[in-house]
Amino acid sequence: MQRHAMLMYASCGWFFDELSGIETVQVMQYAARVVQLAEELFGNSIEQDFLEYLALAKSNIPDHGNGATVYEKFVKPAMLDLYRLGAHYAISSLFEDYGEHTRIYSYSVDRLDYRVMTAGKSRIAMGKANFTSEVTQHSEQLTFGVVHFGDHNLHAGVRAFAGERAYRSLVRTLSQALKHGDLVPDVHVLDEGFGTEAYSSKKPVQRRAEKGAR
Repeated sequence: MQRHAMLMYASCGWFFDELSGIETVQVMQYAARVVQLAEELFGNSIEQDFLEYLALAKSNIPDHGNGATVYEKFVKPAMLDLYRLGAHYAISSLFEDYGEHTRIYSYSVDRLDYRVMTAGKSRIAMGKANFTSEVTQHSEQLTFGVVHFGDHNLHAGVRAFAGERAYRSLVRTLSQALKHGDLVPDVHVLDEGFGTEAYSSKKPVQRRAEKGAR
């Protein structure tokens, strides 16, 4: 957290007169990482206070408004956590043959279970793995699932591993939904089973309010 706080003050971010420039967005990304880690460490929500300060800085481009808008447009979507990593892993696993251990960016993934089920053009991939940041050493065991309808239509879910019984029950439910050949139940099962975080090709991130969700 201290490292990114220092990077936040990189001089290149302050010698340009437009908030949405790549240099200023980069230092905002460093600051966003500080906010992200601080909230994980201390449990306090400080992002809103940070946005109120950013809103005081005005952009020269009317469409961007102020620093808070620039943050929401260009910084927030670039933020990564273990859940987003889990969604990336789940989706890309349909098109790339990962082994039991792989490295993605500065994260490592140790796969504990993985299975693919097919019916016609539809495919469902589901599994569980340990996802670890090689920088902070923070690690979580996550369950993931993704439905591929063909073409670019994907719907995925990620959540904290809730135990072997819950995991195997979800595998059975998804298998039964796929056998029926109707795509809609597959999505509903994913939404119910992975209510913490849901992702799709049309809406990259859909966060659901759930007690204890991170």
